[in-house]
Amino acid sequence: MNKNEQQIQILKVGAKTDLSDLKTSTFEHLKSGKQVCLDAIGTEAAYNALRAVIFTQRQMPENVGININAGMVVVDTPQGDRKAVRLALELVIS
Repeated sequence: MNKNEQQIQILKVGAKTDLSDLKTSTFEHLKSGKQVCLDAIGTEAAYNALRAVIFTQRQMPENVGININAGMVVVDTPQGDRKAVRLALELVIS
């Protein structure tokens, strides 16, 4: 594993993912300098991921923002390969 891969934390988001836990985990990983990728399959999971980003941003100081890059990825699941929404997050300090 190279250095860049060690700095990326992928979090899987489901329809029933606890929003408070997701927000806390996202905040802590970003604060530690990691890039965070939220992978969500389905509309409810994507909605939870987006809400976690919004609530995480609210926890940040005023001079700290979150850069969001949205895309699609293929993830391996027990049901086979599925497409997921990926929100890649990085801190931006102004």
